[in-house]
Amino acid sequence: MSTLARLREWTPSAPLLLSESSLRRLAELGRLVDVRPAAGGRWIVSPKGVVGRLELHEGTLELLPKYPVANLCRMLAAASELPRLLEPVTTLGEGALPDLLVAAFVSRAEALVAAGLRRDYVEHHERLAALRGRLDLPVHLRRPEALVTELSCRHEEYTFDTLFNGVLRQTTEICRSRSPALAVRLSQLRHRLASLPLSRLRPPEIAQFRYDRFTEPYRPVHALCRLILEGTALGLGDGAAPGASFVVEMAPLFERFVSASLRARLGPPWRVSLQERTSLDTAAVIEIRPDIVVYRDDQAMAVIDAKYKLRRGGAPASDDAFQALAYARRYGVQRAMLVFPDRPAGIQEHLTHDRANAIATQGLDLGAPWSEVEGALDRLAETIRAPAG
Repeated sequence: MSTLARLREWTPSAPLLLSESSLRRLAELGRLVDVRPAAGGRWIVSPKGVVGRLELHEGTLELLPKYPVANLCRMLAAASELPRLLEPVTTLGEGALPDLLVAAFVSRAEALVAAGLRRDYVEHHERLAALRGRLDLPVHLRRPEALVTELSCRHEEYTFDTLFNGVLRQTTEICRSRSPALAVRLSQLRHRLASLPLSRLRPPEIAQFRYDRFTEPYRPVHALCRLILEGTALGLGDGAAPGASFVVEMAPLFERFVSASLRARLGPPWRVSLQERTSLDTAAVIEIRPDIVVYRDDQAMAVIDAKYKLRRGGAPASDDAFQALAYARRYGVQRAMLVFPDRPAGIQEHLTHDRANAIATQGLDLGAPWSEVEGALDRLAETIRAPAG
């Protein structure tokens, strides 16, 4: 399909002629894509913190990141807590993010298949004419038939039919690529996995997988499965082909990136909690959910809001400051922190009049060389370790 427009985050398009079906598709992403009327029955589309590809009736909307694609890939890898997850593709330049993720997945899956997929014992419950495995006596005795001619059996089978393998086929079936060479590799991978059952897992279920020394090679592939399934689910509208659209929502990615980066830097006895639900009042009526709470042992030491938004100047907006202050009071910490994806270097503190709290802000310039982003994260971790003064 031809490209309708290439848009960067927070940058409006030229007026576009869009069908009703395309407008409905964009309406599904209302909080992420702003659509407003223009002259002559056309529409102006502005992405608001979303990156990827949307297939519309008129063509493809390519939603480009405000920052280098290589840095975005590093953010995705850090958020998955697998630093080398996208290492082979970060040098591919300004290619479309969906193709970069598909390329990484295909490479990892091909290597896993070549090394040999693992089999495991899977328990089956069946009614059989002859006993296999062991009799499931409680189930068998509850059956209401007057004359039971089949036995309720429980048995294990050593098989490739496992969730670890099934999600590989699930992801392969939904992947799409505009690159002819990559499309051929995808087709070959589908053929090699065709004998596996097609699982229907959701990304949170993949996140619950547990690995041992035998299954550890699956971890990076499953992380890519989760990213791809999340992106295709968010970008899928009525009538769209599976995998045709793929988008990454940047705000939650930025939160996970900051959280995982701090977790990697702080280590025990520090603990980083993401999206913790609690209440502001004693009656538990006013619910709050700070992005990140950092604990030392069981003591809260810092509360952080990761704000994926543009700010005007160095100071935070009033509503962001009020929110951070509420979090600080709730957790009994002196310093609440706001982290923005912008250029200002260093940490700026704004002390409240009663001197009970400080609102600290820091910018992580995601457009800078990655070593500078890492340095800013190092300074953020050191600030958390140091007591507020």
